Amino acid sequence: MYITAVAVWSDSSSNMVIIAIIVIILKLYYSNNIELISPIHDKNDRTFPEKKRNNQSKFLFRNLFVLRSQSFTVMYIATGLELEKSLNIALETGYRFIDTAIGYNNEPIIGKVLNEWISAGKVTRDELFILTKLPCYGNRPEDVDKFIKQSLHDLQLDYIDMYLVHLPIGLFKNGKSEYSEMELDKSTDHLKIWKKMEEQVHNGRTKSIGLSNFNIKQTQRIIDNCKIRPDSLQNENHLYFQSPDVVEFCKHNGIILISYSSLGMKAFREAAGLSWNNKQLPEMLENDVLVKIAKKHSKTPAQVLLRFINQKGISVIPKSTCPRRIMENFQVFIFLFSIINIDYI
Repeated sequence: MYITAVAVWSDSSSNMVIIAIIVIILKLYYSNNIELISPIHDKNDRTFPEKKRNNQSKFLFRNLFVLRSQSFTVMYIATGLELEKSLNIALETGYRFIDTAIGYNNEPIIGKVLNEWISAGKVTRDELFILTKLPCYGNRPEDVDKFIKQSLHDLQLDYIDMYLVHLPIGLFKNGKSEYSEMELDKSTDHLKIWKKMEEQVHNGRTKSIGLSNFNIKQTQRIIDNCKIRPDSLQNENHLYFQSPDVVEFCKHNGIILISYSSLGMKAFREAAGLSWNNKQLPEMLENDVLVKIAKKHSKTPAQVLLRFINQKGISVIPKSTCPRRIMENFQVFIFLFSIINIDYI
């Protein structure tokens, strides 16, 4: 069964209701049809060897709607009550895909909030899609078990939905907390690490595995030597860094591409005391063409940027602790099937 839907931009109440109904129907279809064909892979394309597909691929395809839409990255610069508040707002808004990492130092707080929601019956575990990552200072085969168990403990979960290798480089902490002070591990072996990642699927600690910040050559090497292929690749991808070669590579190999820094990470740069020094391009959210498109359709520049990426079949994981922006980011689904084209920016 194939469903094709195209809608025009509209903010009228009747059309909003119709679009909402379509989204609900599609969500039910995507979550219940175990034979769902991934929009990024044609099952008749023999370039995608069945023998190397993840045994959990049906699980992943059933959650493809979640991966493609309801995504929320927990900012690693947010801590304590601010993090609790923003995560609660995100869950109340409807986000169900939570992206985090050990390196963000916030998994215990996330676990606390998720446990409260599950215990109160406000959400079930099956409705959530939790993604976390192996830290670069754990990029050794003997450390994979330790760090995924730590994440499971801190997140108060029995399993993780998706576990990624956060970075292709390995570091030795040596008691340091700053990455710049850690020692580079020159013996990092991606294939040995990946073998241990595959074991995490077999022992039920995670449903799927993937990579983050890996380039095409590094990812291809994993594909050529694995038993379980990477289900996803999380890389920087936005209006100013669209990486069409990576997008096509992921599509060709049946890998879900997850975009981070989709909005340019202005808040992070400001918090880190970094300025925008590109004289040829304005701040992404202040791009004149983008602002005009957003104004014309009564959307925010952020909403247009997120929809622009998501509409290409790429998952977006916007970061925010601002309640208004958290809700605005989620509203890109109001125009889920709208056609926009800002490639010329």
